[in-house]
Amino acid sequence: MMVFEWMDEWINISESMRCRRLTMLRGFSIIMKDRKIEDRVKSKGLYGKDRSHSLANVDPKY
Repeated sequence: MMVFEWMDEWINISESMRCRRLTMLRGFSIIMKDRKIEDRVKSKGLYGKDRSHSLANVDPKY
């Protein structure tokens, strides 16, 4: 009887760890996607130091 209780507990722990691992992977993929978008925006000159160049042609009233 003890072996089955131990196996149930081990299954619960491994399931919890699997869920945690999936959550971490999902978070990592979101971070990487944000970085790709940020890099794409930077390369177009719309972010950070390069932003002033992209705003040079904007009407000063706005």
